[in-house]
Amino acid sequence: MKTKPSIRKPRNPFVAPALVRHAGRHQRGTGALRRAARQALHRELQKEHPPSP
Repeated sequence: MKTKPSIRKPRNPFVAPALVRHAGRHQRGTGALRRAARQALHRELQKEHPPSP
């Protein structure tokens, strides 16, 4: 009895262009926003109370 060659699943046509375009978010992620807010707060606190020498 002969075995049939397996037929490969077709590739997703949207993946290759997305990898070339470096597709991703249009806005900052929540982690980046949280980090920016924490840095802004730290900057404000440094302005009010500069470190003593």
